[in-house]
Amino acid sequence: MTAISFDHVSKRYRKGLMGYRTLREDIYGLSSKLIRPGKDSDKDFIWALRDVTFKVEKGETLGIIGPNGAGKTTALRLLAGITKPTDGSISVKGRMGVLIELHAGFHPELTGRDNVYLNGSILGMSRSEIEMKYDAIVEFSGLEDFISTPVKRYSSGMLVRLGFSVAIHVDPEVLLVDEVLAVGDYAFQSKCYNRIDRLRESGIATVFVSHNMERIRQYCDRVLLLEHGSIVRQGPADEVCEHYVRSAQQRITSAGSGQALDTSSIPRLYGPVLLDSERVQNVCFKLVDAKGEQTHRIRTGDNVAFRFSFEAPAEINDMEIAISFYSQDGRYMTGVNTRADEVVFPAIQGHISGAIRIEKLALHPGEYVAAFVVLKGGELLYRDPRLLFAVEYEKPYWGLFQLDHGWQIEVE
Repeated sequence: MTAISFDHVSKRYRKGLMGYRTLREDIYGLSSKLIRPGKDSDKDFIWALRDVTFKVEKGETLGIIGPNGAGKTTALRLLAGITKPTDGSISVKGRMGVLIELHAGFHPELTGRDNVYLNGSILGMSRSEIEMKYDAIVEFSGLEDFISTPVKRYSSGMLVRLGFSVAIHVDPEVLLVDEVLAVGDYAFQSKCYNRIDRLRESGIATVFVSHNMERIRQYCDRVLLLEHGSIVRQGPADEVCEHYVRSAQQRITSAGSGQALDTSSIPRLYGPVLLDSERVQNVCFKLVDAKGEQTHRIRTGDNVAFRFSFEAPAEINDMEIAISFYSQDGRYMTGVNTRADEVVFPAIQGHISGAIRIEKLALHPGEYVAAFVVLKGGELLYRDPRLLFAVEYEKPYWGLFQLDHGWQIEVE
């Protein structure tokens, strides 16, 4: 039985007014029409989706992948009814569980308890149903000690915990999942994905959007690849994911170095940005190859170094330096820290420079982000997660990184 039908759907936004519009923007748009009447041209709009058609059967999990700006989240927002299509029709049969923009319906001044009732009602639960499930929602979130605290004091991870816990207790027949767990801790992520597993096994229809190809391969029966708002490939998960990874690798190779990050997504994916601190100035942080030359593109197995320098105009006691590594979809990969490596600094003032050298870089092909961090006794002085670099490799590969290994086989 067909649970989701997405029939020749297109969605366009006026340039400069992507997503939600404020009352002021609506008034401005109306006044512009009155002052300069006439038909809008295509150049006034951006097409987020263009003539997209797909179906999802009950018990099936459909994955949607593609680069940033391809239209993945727009498709989920249309399915969830958050926005309406410009053209085409959408049909969803059954109660929806919407795991996107998890805390969009939270009121910052209300407590966690009040927001459980508010968010649950927005998702279609009756008050009696929320009351019946309230204890289970709070227990799943692990926020028992904070449930009476206004959510404006919650961290981003706590908001995700509460939002997911409410949404997952809707008992959906159709589940929409975006990359909502990037800021959650590992234990809670595992708990959430186990719950999603049980829902899928119960026979619900699921649409799953992610940059994580391993998750897509694990969960999805079929995958759509979107580019510039259109479907460019669809089929079995392994086949489409392999095509996407290879085409992305070719794009990285041909694009050269110095690609720009989508700065609006940095805090959500890679953590807070703290720049231009009075205590840390003139920071330089770069990746260099084995010849000592700056680069943004390296190969799996290369010897590389991350070089840094900065000025400390005032004395810093108990300083530590850290570098964190993330996949471009926000997964924390690993990190290095002077304190953990027992590198002790005296009270420091003036010009500081150094490097962290990595022999035989183990990362597999893809795009990664490095964050440079300076701390004083655990206090964050400076954090810049904006160094984007690409890793290439021609041989077959699996997973996220390569093991430095050797074979020993005996035949008797």
